[in-house]
Formats: sequence, C-alpha cells, structure tokens
Amino acid sequence: RMICLLISLLLLLSFLALPSFAATVPIPSMDEASSVYLKHLESGLAACTKDENYLVGAGSTVKIMAGILLCEKFQAYSQSTVSISEELYAAIPRTHGRSLKLTVGENTTIDHLLFAAICGSYNDAFYVLAALASGSVEAFVAEMNARAAAMGLVNTVFEDVTGIVDGSRTTAAEVAQIALVAYQNAYF
Repeated sequence: RMICLLISLLLLLSFLALPSFAATVPIPSMDEASSVYLKHLESGLAACTKDENYLVGAGSTVKIMAGILLCEKFQAYSQSTVSISEELYAAIPRTHGRSLKLTVGENTTIDHLLFAAICGSYNDAFYVLAALASGSVEAFVAEMNARAAAMGLVNTVFEDVTGIVDGSRTTAAEVAQIALVAYQNAYF
C-alpha cells in the first residue's frame, strides 16, 4: 500500500509540474507553419487547420506508411530470425541518416528490425525489411503508393521507404489520414 501511495503521489506531482514546464517550451505560431492539420480523434473533426492540402516534401513521414505495411506483413513473424544476406545488405543504399550498421551474416529478429525502424528511425532497418517483405525496395514502395491510392490520398507519392529521397510528397491532411491508420493498428 505504501508503494502504491508513493507512486500515486509522484504521479500527482508530475502532473502538477506539467503546466510550469509547458510554459517554458516555445510553441511555434500558426504563422510559422506552412501547413497544419490537427484532428480530434473522438469527434473526427478537424480541430485546427492551415493550408492542410498544401503539397510538401514528405520527409520522414514516409516511415509511417512504410511502418503500417511492415507491421501488417510481419506481425505473425515477429519472433522470426533474419540473417542479413548479401541480397538484403545490397538493398541498403549508402546514404546518410540513422543506421544500425547492419552487416552481412548478422542475425536479428523481425521484431528487433521493426522496433529499430519504427521507433528508432533506423533507415537500414527499413530498407532490409522492405526488401524482405516484397523482394525489393522498389516493389515495396510500389505497394506503399498503391495503399495511398486505395486510401484516396491523391497528393501522396512515395519515392522510397525512409524519406531520404527528395521526391516523396504529401499534405498535412493526408499525413493525418496515414497516422490515423497507424494509430488504429495495435501492432504498430
């Protein structure tokens, strides 16, 4: 009982401390953003918008759609071991960004790669998983674009699985739609 009381007290104190912390964090104004779309999940209504259909570079938001498809494809195989073959290693372009520094012959699990990709934003994990899921990164990107089209996302185009390639584009409103699908996927 004492431990529960102590934990409750600590939680209460942390909630009381939030307003003072929040006041010190600078929040950008709507004027600084080129595009904004904030959706209230319970009502389904847009809570805040600004040029939500303005076309922007997708950047790392590409990883949300990639994560959705990877979770759907690999959920049943999450504990399976993967050996990084020369073919899988060749799927990793020599680009900048976060990298697990995977090597040929390294063994890991699907779960580890998914966690590294989605939670850690490790680009090489995304490339390996995409190649493993669809035979090639290009085939996986085609599946991402097909899913976007099936979702009615007319402005979203993916060029790769990480957002490093500059050609990927989307809008704030369409990223919100993709994020909602990710939110509804318990494994994601």
